[in-house]
Amino acid sequence: MLSKIYNILKIKRQLIFSLDNPNDINFVPVKAEVDITEITFDNVEHVADFREKEHISAFLKFLEEGQYGVYAWIGSQVVGHAWAKVCKKDHCRVNGYMDIYQNEAFIHYCHVSKDYRGKNIYPAMVATLCQKLFSDAMVKRVLIDTEVDNRASLRGISKVGFKPLGKGVYVQFLGRLIYKHEQFKSCSVMERT
Repeated sequence: MLSKIYNILKIKRQLIFSLDNPNDINFVPVKAEVDITEITFDNVEHVADFREKEHISAFLKFLEEGQYGVYAWIGSQVVGHAWAKVCKKDHCRVNGYMDIYQNEAFIHYCHVSKDYRGKNIYPAMVATLCQKLFSDAMVKRVLIDTEVDNRASLRGISKVGFKPLGKGVYVQFLGRLIYKHEQFKSCSVMERT
């Protein structure tokens, strides 16, 4: 019953981080033999190596939208993924709640297989994705967020070199944003553009 309610009404309490300079990216040593590669139309189906096949259609949609994605491979198996949306217009909304602005990117939809967590795969994917965003997409800022109590993600985000930007509370009803409150530490939302 609670899961049905959660799918109808979602309350997100997020911490928001930014990375404004490619020189600030930290590449953390991975505790496994991992290759990080771009997600393409040719390898998109490999998300099913460790996640449900329904993710293939979501990943195809991301690729069609021009999003950037990376896979973490151990041998011939994908064990992790991370995605980023680059805003090329004045304003973009990602995941139904996060607003980003022209030449900003937002990293989202990151996941590492339970069997391979704790090996720095998540920060390795995020660092690689950040490097690609600054060099290929020519973004000025990369943003990422996570739930306030997700300690593993908070550690990974910090390892990469992201700095705290603020926090946000978002309420979605049937997938529609009905409430949003953000507090930024170093700048207002308008100064982010």
